[in-house]
Amino acid sequence: MKISKNMAIAGAFLTTAVLVFLATNKTKIMKKFLNITATAQLRGVDNHGSGAFGVARDGGTRKHQGLDFLAAVGEKIYSPIAGKIKRITYPYEGTIYKGVEIVNDDVKIKIFYFSPIVALVGKEVLAGQVIGKAQNIAAKYAGIKNHVHIEIRNAFTGDLINPETLF
Repeated sequence: MKISKNMAIAGAFLTTAVLVFLATNKTKIMKKFLNITATAQLRGVDNHGSGAFGVARDGGTRKHQGLDFLAAVGEKIYSPIAGKIKRITYPYEGTIYKGVEIVNDDVKIKIFYFSPIVALVGKEVLAGQVIGKAQNIAAKYAGIKNHVHIEIRNAFTGDLINPETLF
C-alpha cells in the first residue's frame, strides 16, 4: 500500500501529539510532593528490615510498595498533594491501624499508620494540610522505628511510582 504525503504528515503529527501528551503528564506527575512529616526523615533499616521502596518482604516473595517516613506517635501528618480524600484505609484487617487514600488527576496515594481526621472523607485537601496524627506502629512490631508509610500510583495508568522520586 502506498502512503500518501498527507497520510505521512498526519502520522507524524499524531506521533508528535502523543509524545507531547506523555511528556506533559510525566512532568505533572513528577512534580515534588510536600513533606508528610515535619522532618521528612526516612525510616532506614531497623529490626524489621528497610523502609525503602522496592525492598524484599516476606522472604523475597513480594516487594515493599511504598516508602516509610519516621513519625513520632501523635506527630502531625500532612497531605503531600492537593486532592480528594477518597476513603479511610485499613492496612491490617481487624486492627486499629488506619490511613487514607487521596486522589487527584495525576496520582492516587495511600498513607498508612496514622489516625485520619475523619471529617475529611470526601473533602478536598490542600498540599501541606494536616490530615491526622501518627499512630504507634511500633506497638505491633517490636523493634521497628515508628513511621508512616506512603504508596503512590499513576492515576492514569495505575502503575506504582517510586515515592523517592517525588519527595
